[in-house]
Amino acid sequence: MTTVFDAIIRQEIAAQVVWEDAMCMAFLDDHPHTDGHTLVIPLREVARWTDLTDAESAHLFWVAKQIGRAQLQAFHADRIGLVVAGYHVDHVHVHVFPTSDASQLDFSTLPEPPLSSTLEVDGDRLRHALRRRGFGIHVPPAPEFLP
Repeated sequence: MTTVFDAIIRQEIAAQVVWEDAMCMAFLDDHPHTDGHTLVIPLREVARWTDLTDAESAHLFWVAKQIGRAQLQAFHADRIGLVVAGYHVDHVHVHVFPTSDASQLDFSTLPEPPLSSTLEVDGDRLRHALRRRGFGIHVPPAPEFLP
């Protein structure tokens, strides 16, 4: 089954991509809960995170950690939320987003989409923070996690 994320991976749908490597891609959520809300997805179509290989899950969470660190700089957040929900798109996606309180962890409603110019500005801020941390959009493989 093809999802909107597959179309983003194939560049058939535009997205504010902030990370891409041989195993995953990360881009801004088009219905962000907070500024800089990013989705980290495997390039391989997998519906449930429990079906990821050990290497894939380790890599996705390593990338989420790097993005979270950059979000702390770019958006001056108190904390970084991390949620694996998977109800709106049938393709594993890790939500990584700056938070200021626990109420922002509520995924029961979708927020209104922001203007595309706002997403572009947030994407630029996050890409800049990632570059300052030594990462570009196309980055080398992460450290080997598993034997």
